[in-house]
Amino acid sequence: MSKKINNIVQIIIALVVGCIIVSIATWSPSPSPFKSTFEVKGFYYRKTPPQYNVASYYTNSTDKEEILKYAKQALPWNGQETIIIFFFNDRSNTPDVTISGVNWPKKYEPYCIAIYSKMPNGSESFQEYPFKNTPKGDLK
Repeated sequence: MSKKINNIVQIIIALVVGCIIVSIATWSPSPSPFKSTFEVKGFYYRKTPPQYNVASYYTNSTDKEEILKYAKQALPWNGQETIIIFFFNDRSNTPDVTISGVNWPKKYEPYCIAIYSKMPNGSESFQEYPFKNTPKGDLK
């Protein structure tokens, strides 16, 4: 009889351990505060003065407040550099700024829905549709 109890105890322990492993593997610290998708497409950091960080993101959001909230937490700011974040509404027309920095081809401009920047003095800027007069098409 004690061998049966020992086997049952081992099975219960194995089940508990398995449940703990599954819960740890699927645990998320908190749900995302954003309703939309934000995908980084490129990141550029210029180390020589003037220092700046540039990032490009694809998002399916059209909510100005959500984009601004995301922008404010997207990149760390050390107080000495400029941060510039471009948001685009078309995944295939979001430039990878990793090599180009702010010098990406004009063909992406019509898809840019917002720019957020933070300057070394702490001032912030947010502009929706900064290139709204750029026509879509085969721009270089």
